[in-house]
Amino acid sequence: ENLRMVNPRFTGLDSANQPYTITAELATQRAVGAEVANLELPSGDIMLADGARVWVSADKGVYRHQAHQLELRGHVDLFHDRGYEIHTSMTRVDLNAGSAEGNEPLQGHGPDVELSGQGFRIDNRGARVTLLGPARIKLYGAKTEGSR
Repeated sequence: ENLRMVNPRFTGLDSANQPYTITAELATQRAVGAEVANLELPSGDIMLADGARVWVSADKGVYRHQAHQLELRGHVDLFHDRGYEIHTSMTRVDLNAGSAEGNEPLQGHGPDVELSGQGFRIDNRGARVTLLGPARIKLYGAKTEGSR
């Protein structure tokens, strides 16, 4: 039978030697000896070189340990500790490359922005975020005295 593990914890380093951790309530190995595991209620986080922390959570996932890839489905939430978040229903994360993408509708916000789109790409460990359209971005500027 396939190996099942309650409260698994997977750890690793990406290509920039940044540590990441993936946890779940349950992991089931797809086949005996396989490096692929189905995850129930997975979550993961990575500490970036600039000290920022990014984490994700979802209803279900698939983790490919050797490839350092995580696919998330269901209610997928991505958070950045500077107050930014994206909510969607499917995301693929390449932990080694520091990238993520999704082709499902999304909603997001942060301290100075609201956004929505039909998909997204995050590259270069979060340095570039691309929304797939039609997309909408609403930026909020700093308030000055007398403005509302």
